Amino acid sequence: MFKIYGFSLKKPWKPTAPSSVATGNQTEVRSSTSVRNSGLVEGSAEGRDVADVAGISDDVQEEKEEEEGVRRNRLERRSEEHGRLVAAQVFLSWPQEGSRRAYQSSLTTALDHHHLSTTTQGGGDDRSRLWNGHLSSKATEDLHHLGTKLRLSQEVQQLAWWVVGSRLASVDALWTYNQLQVVQKALADGAYGQEDLDELLHSLTLYIYSQIKRLKSLHSAFPGTQAGRQLTYTLRSLQGLEQHPATRQLLDQAGQPVLPEDILAAILRHAHDWWAGVLQVIQKEEATEENPHQQVPALVEVTHMALTFLQQDAQHYDHIFNKEMGVTYTSISYGEFSKQVAQVLRPLLRPSPPRYPTRGELDGEQHRSKFVHNFDVGSSLWSLYHNLRHMHAVGVQAGGGRGEDEGRGGGRRGRETGGEGAPVESFPSWFMDSVATWLTHSQQENQRLLQEALLQDSLSVVTITPADSNTQTTSMLSNDALLQDE
Repeated sequence: MFKIYGFSLKKPWKPTAPSSVATGNQTEVRSSTSVRNSGLVEGSAEGRDVADVAGISDDVQEEKEEEEGVRRNRLERRSEEHGRLVAAQVFLSWPQEGSRRAYQSSLTTALDHHHLSTTTQGGGDDRSRLWNGHLSSKATEDLHHLGTKLRLSQEVQQLAWWVVGSRLASVDALWTYNQLQVVQKALADGAYGQEDLDELLHSLTLYIYSQIKRLKSLHSAFPGTQAGRQLTYTLRSLQGLEQHPATRQLLDQAGQPVLPEDILAAILRHAHDWWAGVLQVIQKEEATEENPHQQVPALVEVTHMALTFLQQDAQHYDHIFNKEMGVTYTSISYGEFSKQVAQVLRPLLRPSPPRYPTRGELDGEQHRSKFVHNFDVGSSLWSLYHNLRHMHAVGVQAGGGRGEDEGRGGGRRGRETGGEGAPVESFPSWFMDSVATWLTHSQQENQRLLQEALLQDSLSVVTITPADSNTQTTSMLSNDALLQDE
């Protein structure tokens, strides 16, 4: 876990010119990526233990996604641009070899031994072995003697603990939050020199990037049943960096954007990618646009599964994001699902451009191949509508009746977060053409059945002319009068 990071601490660092910062950074990114790909699966104990030592990574992957047509909202694009600018400035101030790097290397070695001993002892799952900031008595004493020998103040030693611990994924988020508060207090008291400030700025930038990246993989980085503690204190740490004047001023020097916007952009990206993966089930079906009737049952299954996901996310994440960020994850997630499922569903439910079918089209196979209109009770279309209605109810309930304004964003936030597209509550309008076609078709079918019944009627016709009708009526009235007289 810590060997790769320890090796990086021992390597000499040579500042690069601004023109070559991006290239050097990407070189480190590729090295880090190759390490993760060489048997370390993200989400496993080993994969989580390897820290993101490089700066702003995955630029190549992001460019590839853009080439593949992955839509990025303006807020996310701005966040990525700021990230590249921050990396270009921060990496110029990386500290040289010295006593601080020696202390950090020794601390990393101690953490490595601690992790190996914990892994050997076993017991509990991987996440129960998150490091909480404690080492053995001997390791703690050795580090204290080393700090004294190197003439490092207590504040600088605490900074080293933050620098090392904040780059490791196998650290308890509560310890990271508490250690950040210790560093912020020392920063506000003016206990750090310029070299320490450069070190701190570099570590804060890496920490912000790594946590934003984890939020983009919310379900894997913070599984629902285990999300509470780690996600809560991760968000508190990011909010603490933004709200504390000293750290905010330090981040401003590097051009770091407002962190809540980065967090919101990461959540939106995760929701987009998550539902895109869920809806890929439909694309695997053999049905094509020429046979949309086979796609609706697949959509029924997917929306039923999506409803379960949405309910679970509301239970696991909503209270955390509401308390720490003032946003509702379920509303954001449902807004993204609504937009993506509309792109798949609306072409199946109405022709393009929208129009009501003609009488001749209703009975033709050509019309049936354009869009689905069977809205009988118990049909696939009926089940699909009810699944979407249940999902809409969950989304509105999570947003307190403000699902669209909060999840998709009203006003300026909506424009910033890519709020364009079908509104969350507009799903009934998707079925208008299908319902109109179904009603017209049902009416014609009823008329046909009525005509067949009349043709099979064997009763004789009483009258077919007005004259005959008047004569018979007069005769009936006369007979009634005679009966009354008798």
